[in-house]
Amino acid sequence: MKRIKIFKPKQLYLLVVFILMVFLPAIVLAQPVDVSIPDTLVISGDTVLIPIKVSDVTGLEIYSVGTVLSFNSTVLQALDATTATTIAEGWGTPTYDIAAGNMTIGMAGALPLSGVGALLYIKFWVIGSHGDTTTIHFEDFMFNEGIPSATTYDGFLTVTTFVNVWISDTSAEHGDSILIPVMTSTVTNLDIYSVSITLSFANNILEAVDATTDGTIAEGWGAPTHVVTPGEITIGMAGATPLADSGALVYVKFAVTGAMGDTTDIYFSNFVFNEGIPFANTQSGLFTVTGGDSIPPMFSATTIWTDTSFQGPYLISSIITDTLSGVDSAFLYYRFMPDTTWNAVYMQFVASDTYKADIPQVPDTNTIVHYYLQASDFATNTGADPEGAPDSFYSFVGWCTYEPDIDVLPDTLFFSISSSKTSSNVGGVASQDTATMTVYNRGRANLNVSNITTTYSWVIYVNPTSFSVTPSDSQHVTIIVSAAGLSNGTYYGNLNIVSDDPDESPYVEPLKLIINFAGIVELKTEMQPIFVLEQNQPNPFSQLTVIGYEIKVERREKRDEDKKVSRGSRPPSLVSLKIYNLSGKLIRILVDEVQEPGYYKVYWDGKDSMGRKMSSGIYFYKIKVGNFERINKMILIK
Repeated sequence: MKRIKIFKPKQLYLLVVFILMVFLPAIVLAQPVDVSIPDTLVISGDTVLIPIKVSDVTGLEIYSVGTVLSFNSTVLQALDATTATTIAEGWGTPTYDIAAGNMTIGMAGALPLSGVGALLYIKFWVIGSHGDTTTIHFEDFMFNEGIPSATTYDGFLTVTTFVNVWISDTSAEHGDSILIPVMTSTVTNLDIYSVSITLSFANNILEAVDATTDGTIAEGWGAPTHVVTPGEITIGMAGATPLADSGALVYVKFAVTGAMGDTTDIYFSNFVFNEGIPFANTQSGLFTVTGGDSIPPMFSATTIWTDTSFQGPYLISSIITDTLSGVDSAFLYYRFMPDTTWNAVYMQFVASDTYKADIPQVPDTNTIVHYYLQASDFATNTGADPEGAPDSFYSFVGWCTYEPDIDVLPDTLFFSISSSKTSSNVGGVASQDTATMTVYNRGRANLNVSNITTTYSWVIYVNPTSFSVTPSDSQHVTIIVSAAGLSNGTYYGNLNIVSDDPDESPYVEPLKLIINFAGIVELKTEMQPIFVLEQNQPNPFSQLTVIGYEIKVERREKRDEDKKVSRGSRPPSLVSLKIYNLSGKLIRILVDEVQEPGYYKVYWDGKDSMGRKMSSGIYFYKIKVGNFERINKMILIK
């Protein structure tokens, strides 16, 4: 029979102590260290620090670490590794080697690691787009020469973008009900299926009443849910189709309970798209209780297109402000003539009160484009640019193949300087003479004059030297010449008018200067125009009015003060008759030609040069015969 050895209690105690002393270190060493990379959400285009974290390594005698990481090179690009602010900071800067989609890191120190938390940080540049993902995988990880062992946990990284979400500054009167929108920048292709919002505000100024998606980019999701408590409203909404476009996301209905002059921030206590993707960059709005708002939105710096040679689209931007109630919406209206139907395009808010929209490509060459802007504020005031739209509007020719056609009158500019003139050579100061030439645009596209030059030193002043002339319009240019340094005689020169007329640039305008300080021998012609500009009939008028005028011109010729004066008929004169609105803008040119003395009648149908019917109001008609002008007033009614 086999004998069984029975240990006494003291012997058993010593045996247990011996076993623990021999095998406990091995047990401890057998426990692996957890090494992990957290799942991370990053913004496309950002640089980020991703940590490698460890569980407690105190007392494990770790003097070196080596690891190899892999990741998708189309999503991340490794840039650097650092131990700053980590448990390995005392080891200094790690060494590393970077390849596409791969990074090898090594580090060591004279003192063992101690503690728990970040072991090092990897700096990445996020080059992926919204929705891209990658695993940051441990291909290898080793403490010392393999002791202690490590259990690694890969990290999952998701790339997203951020969306601007804001509430515009708003105002309303005490007792009003007001819809305040939560606005968003574009959310197209961001796969947003749900939104959660909590707004906070002063409950003695505003009382939340309701929330609606009617007229918003989330209208297809149906009515949102909402919970109202004093000073707060929480809104939830979701849908089966993702959101798209930019603009109002939801309207919150408030009752204004504050007194005039009270203000409160309406700020986001919480805002989440989906489960946090994409990020939302929120901006609160200021609400002010006012005493009333009857002022519409104001426009400035609106894009004004002139005739252009490309097909489009044509970007229209404008700074639209409303300091009392805030801008609710803005629209661009356009039409391609001869179609008279206005097309509306919602203008997107960009930044700093700037709104933008495009007029699309024109269908054909030489298409006349009309456009105007219209904006409303939250007090339901509506403003337009230009004022008076749609009766007034901006206009240009798109995909224009028309050309300008320069013409200049008179054919030759004449100057005369003699001792008979009041400004003649007094005290050794040379005399000057002044003349005016008129630059006409006979073409169907804008004429742009870039410079007027001359090589003749006796031409001392030309103004203006650069300007633009619309079709059928003209520009006066003043020229001054001087006799300084010149002797008696006749001098010839020219002006070179540089423009975008493809057939005649530069246009050469001849000059002729006669200088005579010897005596009074030049023949001087004085023109005394005698013309009558009649009042239009009928006046006021609604459909058609007639303007009559008569031109009579006498000519006096003289050689000296005591010589006999002879009289005769003046040759034909250049005559123009133009219509202007109350602000001085040219509306229509009725006459622009050389005419003999006589009686004339012209008709105006109340339309501008583009065939547009003018609005009711006061208009002016101006006749010019040679260098003499007269103006009358008339009234158009509808």
